[in-house]
Amino acid sequence: MFVAIALFGMAAMQFIDCVSYMLRLSGKRIGLISLGYSAQVFFNNASRLVVMVTFPIIGILVDDGASEDILMAGWLSCLLTVALLICILLFDERIQRIGIWMIRRLFAKQIGKDAQTLKDSGAEVETEISEMVRKRSRKTFLIAFFVYVLYSLNLFSIPFVASFFPENRVFIVQLSPALNAAGTFLLAYFIDPTFSVAVDKNEAPLHTLKSIISARIFANALCAATFFILLYLDPLDLLLA
Repeated sequence: MFVAIALFGMAAMQFIDCVSYMLRLSGKRIGLISLGYSAQVFFNNASRLVVMVTFPIIGILVDDGASEDILMAGWLSCLLTVALLICILLFDERIQRIGIWMIRRLFAKQIGKDAQTLKDSGAEVETEISEMVRKRSRKTFLIAFFVYVLYSLNLFSIPFVASFFPENRVFIVQLSPALNAAGTFLLAYFIDPTFSVAVDKNEAPLHTLKSIISARIFANALCAATFFILLYLDPLDLLLA
């Protein structure tokens, strides 16, 4: 049961985080960029509620020394996250339309009587993507990939290590916020501003966002493979083979 809560919780957190970025695009499409950002923050807070439930569960697994359960949760969580994020890429237009519907009703009082008459500018046209935007997206992908590998491994690998050292588990678990801080710095300093500039200047923001989400997919796939090797294979045997 604890494993199920942990894996669904972490997958849900990443899914909500990526969907919330789509709300900013929804706001842009109806000419309310700042309100779209407010909707993103509003929706993203739901992921923090998930964290409040999931992290104590992982702490229980650490206290119980359930190292295999932690790896199992990490492996399945990464696989589920990959599946959910692929769905976001496949149904991005539908998600944006739902986001427009949410913004119109969630902030109807702030928008005023014109809330239902705001015109949708339509989906982004892929042929409008310039080489400059593609170059920026590739750079964003690489940095985002590093950040999300750090995040995904950090969520379960540090608790996994802590489960083997019960006398030092408090100290080891405290390393998790330190690694999170490094990833958060890169997100706040580069990734989020890059996406914001793409939205404000209308420079293929959907293409930029897809690069960020794709980086998260590849990062979780790599972490899933890592957890699988640790769970079912002996890494030393693989290296010596």
